[in-house]
Amino acid sequence: MATSSSRGDRTWVMRALALVVYPILGFMARIRIHGAENMPRTGPVIAVPNHITEIDPIIIALVVYRLRRGPHFLAKKALFQVPIIGKLLKASGQIPVEREGGGGMAMRDSEKVLHNGGVIIVYPEATLTRDPDLWPMVGRTGAARMASENDAPIIPIAHWGTQNLLGRYEKKLHWWLPRTRIDVQVGEPIEIGEMLPIDFNAPGARHTPHALDAATDTIMHGVTAELEKLRGPKPSPELWADRTVPKSTLTPRGVSAEKVGSEKDNL
Repeated sequence: MATSSSRGDRTWVMRALALVVYPILGFMARIRIHGAENMPRTGPVIAVPNHITEIDPIIIALVVYRLRRGPHFLAKKALFQVPIIGKLLKASGQIPVEREGGGGMAMRDSEKVLHNGGVIIVYPEATLTRDPDLWPMVGRTGAARMASENDAPIIPIAHWGTQNLLGRYEKKLHWWLPRTRIDVQVGEPIEIGEMLPIDFNAPGARHTPHALDAATDTIMHGVTAELEKLRGPKPSPELWADRTVPKSTLTPRGVSAEKVGSEKDNL
């Protein structure tokens, strides 16, 4: 497996974008990184964050960059067709995903990044969490497959506070002073190797759906455990599984924040 230096996987485009994004985000938010030592300094990495609001990818990209690695995202193909933005995404090594095509090309592009010792950021939930209180929910199996087939470590990343900068499904930033505090917890690698043994000498080998689901649950529980370090214990050990919850019924900052607001109103 190829490796990269601590700066080698950060392209000049990424550095140029950081020069613009850094001061803007620095004005709006105070980002505190915990567990930075858990991010490998070289070699392939699959980073799996929780997903609570649309601004998460920008925050996580900045965090990975601050940890001296180059972030690579799987982004909707439509974004690559937007003038200027599309060119920047492509030049910085981001990966377009065309869901109608099954994501085969995106998977191959991701494998190239990993083979070259890069960092791929994958949101296993594949959408903003539908958990009413913003905890991670049941994930998709792509990250588990990618990790197993490319022999790359899975690094869980949990963050809390982005919902105060941009609420779930909101369109307007809350960026007035004082700055929003965002805490990011980088965890130790999640081990799924024994759950997904694979013989690289047997072409076409595939894991069973049950094994992939079990490995994915392990990943999501790992992300949840990191989030608990920032929020406190999760009320239920079960992962939220209902993806059909209407967006209109979900609060921007979670049920807990709504309860706190109600308690203050009653004082």
